[in-house]
Amino acid sequence: MIKFMQMYSEGEGDYTEERKEKLASLKEEDLQKYLMEELN
Repeated sequence: MIKFMQMYSEGEGDYTEERKEKLASLKEEDLQKYLMEELN
């Protein structure tokens, strides 16, 4: 347990804000292209 507490880090930045910015620029065509590449 002590080792875990020593290794634990809360991190930095605002993940939710960063995620919103990335998703705002994502378009349906991008998703379709990604899926087609992954399925082939």
